[in-house]
Amino acid sequence: MSSPLRVLIVEDSEDHTLLLLRELKRGGYDPISQRVDTASDMKEALKKQSWDIVIADHNMPQFSAPAALNLLKETGVDQPFIIVSGAIGEDMAVNAMKSGASDYIYKGNLSRLIPAVEREMQEVQVRQERKQAKEDLKLSEEKFGTLFHNANDIICLYELLDNGLPGRFIEVNDVACRKLGYTRDDFFSLTPMDLGLLQNTDGNCNVMQRLLNQDDVTFETSFVSKDKKVIPVEVSSHIFWLKRTRSVFSICRDISERKQAENDLKESLEKLTSAMEGVILVTAKTVEMRDPYTAGHQKSVSKLACAIAQEMGLPKKEIDGIRLACQIHDLGKIYVPAEILSKPGKISNIEFEMIRAHPQMAYDILKMIEFPWPIADIVGQHHERIDGSGYPLGLPGSEITMGAKILGVADVVEAMASHRPYRPALGMKKALTEILDNRSGPYDPKVVDACIRLFSNSEFKI
Repeated sequence: MSSPLRVLIVEDSEDHTLLLLRELKRGGYDPISQRVDTASDMKEALKKQSWDIVIADHNMPQFSAPAALNLLKETGVDQPFIIVSGAIGEDMAVNAMKSGASDYIYKGNLSRLIPAVEREMQEVQVRQERKQAKEDLKLSEEKFGTLFHNANDIICLYELLDNGLPGRFIEVNDVACRKLGYTRDDFFSLTPMDLGLLQNTDGNCNVMQRLLNQDDVTFETSFVSKDKKVIPVEVSSHIFWLKRTRSVFSICRDISERKQAENDLKESLEKLTSAMEGVILVTAKTVEMRDPYTAGHQKSVSKLACAIAQEMGLPKKEIDGIRLACQIHDLGKIYVPAEILSKPGKISNIEFEMIRAHPQMAYDILKMIEFPWPIADIVGQHHERIDGSGYPLGLPGSEITMGAKILGVADVVEAMASHRPYRPALGMKKALTEILDNRSGPYDPKVVDACIRLFSNSEFKI
């Protein structure tokens, strides 16, 4: 199938034009042509449409190839210009090539025409593609520059030295200059270390080592501006190659507002926690005022339970919840008449059942408060036992919270070692024997073991 070819022929001879067209057809082209032989006709032809190639005779009565070539140059269009002539010297041909002609061919050797046309058409395509690529690159650079300098975040590039340490800055955006107070020239004499960029504050290992191992890292740090202002930032860094230099591209987001919000939230939480602890302590004091014989019991149980929890390696947050739960674990006793709580000697079955109800009473009160710890469950379950023999619900060990298991053991040990209205103190030795003998029965083995270690390996005292 023939390829269309728009060809402008600068030629005063119709016969020679027909020979050129026939040669192009023999070469597999379907030429769409126009013949011109004057400068004015050529100008008009160039204005009327675009051409793939111009083929020109060298000498004509009213026109010449050099003049035609100059007209083509004036248009600024990249088109092949081939001279086909029967009388052109080598010097003239060379001069024409230097002036911008693509090739010259003798009319007596038109067999060279098709290879020359094919070559020039391919070169035009290559030049156009190269030009388009340059335009695309320029546009891309302009877009990148716009994004780079108008981003809300600090963006910087710096070199990575052969020893793995950061080198000087290569480029920074306008935001970096504005927020940190340095000029662009200032930055080029600084390194990220000078501004604190790689002094990570998020608790992770060395930032540069992580970056070298992973190529990409995100971490928190702080910039120090020229006026010594500290600006907390979240940094995302990536290693890449820039002109054979290993470099780092970093986007640094100002997180001052986020950090302030976190601090405000932390302060609010601390105030709320302090207020809750105050309520719990007041409640505990109220319970103890109604039951003078057990005054200090809840505080002593809390001390022992926290020590057991620490011995078991529980996290601080969980220990805090256990501490507060212990301090009000007998809250439900406010429903028990004071004369029963302080009654010396044996109590009746009815009175005993009233006392046994105090964990459930406490749970019903505490469940209405949204503590940051499971205080209601710990208090409500502190008389449950892992073998299901406890009360008020007879829960199995899998349904009892760890805090309640610890509180249960601490409550038994403190109660047996302390004086009660209905009996004298039984002593610490008997209390520890009680939980050890019932290890894996009513009491959780891990809790019992921690309690025994506590009294065996230290000078702990309730």
